[in-house]
Amino acid sequence: MNAHQPIVLKELTVRDQQSGKLILDRVSCTIKPGEKVLIVGPSGAGKSTLLQVIAKLLETTNQFEVNADLYQVPPCSYVFQDPDSQFCMPYVDEELAFMLENQQVASEDMLAIIKRMLTTVGLQKDQPHTAIQTLSMGMKQRLALASAMLHDQECMLLDEPSALLDPDGAVQLWNEVAKHAEGKTIVAVEHRITEALPHMDRVLLFNHRGQLVADSKASVFFNEYRKEVIAAGIWHPHSWEDYAREKTVTRRFKQPKEVLALNDWQLLRQKKPLVTVKEATVYENDWICITGVNGAGKSSLLYGLMNLLHHKGQYTLNGELVHRKEHVSDRINFVFQHPEFQFVTTNVEEELLFSATNADEKALVKTILQRFGLSEYCTVHPYRLSVGQKRRLSVATAFVHSKPFLFLDEPTFGQDAYHTFALLDLMEDFRQSGGTIVMVTHDKTLVRLFATQEWHVKNGALIPSERRQLEGVLAT
Repeated sequence: MNAHQPIVLKELTVRDQQSGKLILDRVSCTIKPGEKVLIVGPSGAGKSTLLQVIAKLLETTNQFEVNADLYQVPPCSYVFQDPDSQFCMPYVDEELAFMLENQQVASEDMLAIIKRMLTTVGLQKDQPHTAIQTLSMGMKQRLALASAMLHDQECMLLDEPSALLDPDGAVQLWNEVAKHAEGKTIVAVEHRITEALPHMDRVLLFNHRGQLVADSKASVFFNEYRKEVIAAGIWHPHSWEDYAREKTVTRRFKQPKEVLALNDWQLLRQKKPLVTVKEATVYENDWICITGVNGAGKSSLLYGLMNLLHHKGQYTLNGELVHRKEHVSDRINFVFQHPEFQFVTTNVEEELLFSATNADEKALVKTILQRFGLSEYCTVHPYRLSVGQKRRLSVATAFVHSKPFLFLDEPTFGQDAYHTFALLDLMEDFRQSGGTIVMVTHDKTLVRLFATQEWHVKNGALIPSERRQLEGVLAT
């Protein structure tokens, strides 16, 4: 392997064979050996596709037409945007051992290496022989990174490696990546730029047409390209401030009407308590944000409230006791953390029409497509969308046929600033029209600006905050 091989792309064009859509348009760049390069741009700009080109993953598929005047890439390790798509083994230790076996590491040395690497990425496990399917998505991201580090190539490709981590975890991850990748080339895609930027040498900015519009030193990127960044709708250090300056949310609660209550309630996994709730109450028009570190049980809590996981204790909806095998989906719209879990049709428009129950809701579909930035993808199969677009589609389905409750698991994952704020505006409209929201998030600013209650999950217990009556919250 040539440890000094640069990445060279000249007039690279990628087109989707099915839709004819141009994903990357005449991209030319050179990345020197050892450089750390951050790729940014709006959702659907072709960022992940560019990483796949560098990794040579598109050479074996007929879904894309790839052309370039010059195309030179070194061997790379890769962290996928969806970690589940890269695991080969069912258990944590087996996944990492598989990588070590390919490097002919002696079996008696493997366990110590595996434990050391898990500690490095913040995935300490008393028992490394843990089923991967039991990990949270944030934990899976850490495992995927550990696998890539063990691959130990001269170039690392990272596709939103910290997107599902809590803020402290994201900082820790990038610090460890920087230590491990000293002298190596890094090409990373991130929407959460703040944690990654201090470790980068350059930033490449793409627009929504898949064109490279800026190539800047990381240290001066936001100063020199502020207008382009704002126009692209991507995150920058003042995104929330700019948004809050233009928004005002008023929350004057009427006589509180209890709509969901938990009393002496426990969520169970293999008959053992996973999350315990002494007492928690949701009122009509509440916006509940569930927070906690990766693996605390936040997503599992939502599954429990949907009656998809075993639980015991008292759980009431609108004053009626929820029984163990009762379906609650007639009252709750649920958005999974994995968008693919809920797709049932073969194109985007049909996916929304599937949720429509009458002519008025069918007529609403085109408006929803427009508001979620999906109009031009009406005939595209949901699986062919970018991860950010899949997430928007999964959330959009919940707005076709309205129900009193909206439960969402990390709805802003993979979103640029523009689409994040558009989504939050829609959710606030839903809340003000009488709806109640319960969502999992790691975004502390979102919690501060929108939550009427914060449910923090820590050490197996849910700790609800006082209900906040806020007025003009986004203006402060």
